[in-house]
Amino acid sequence: MPVSMEWSDGEFVRKLRPALLWWLTFSVSACGVQAFTPRLAASRSTWRYSAGWQREIALWNVGLSTALVRTIADPDEPASLTLAHSLRVLSVVLGLNHLVALRGKPRCVHAGGLGGNVLAVALISRALGGARN
Repeated sequence: MPVSMEWSDGEFVRKLRPALLWWLTFSVSACGVQAFTPRLAASRSTWRYSAGWQREIALWNVGLSTALVRTIADPDEPASLTLAHSLRVLSVVLGLNHLVALRGKPRCVHAGGLGGNVLAVALISRALGGARN
């Protein structure tokens, strides 16, 4: 069944763009931190340093950032709805992962990760609330 594109009035786009910009900001930031200062990031986290995994996170964020830039440039395309749903799920599970990490040893990385993902869920949910999907 095709997705209804009822957001052509601009409401969905207007509400989705801030959520995508928020995600892009954190994706690019995480990429930079994990690629260029992985030991510093690990020192402020309950998770240990692992060069390979942190490089993998940085590279994954490069790919995600390209999808975000494309969707920000043309949020009317149908893929933007799929990306919004996917990012909301990803924000929930990443936020939960940071919440679990806070239980053991609170660190600023996890408080920021939890807060950033909670805001992302709120922004994306607000945008999706106006779209018929």
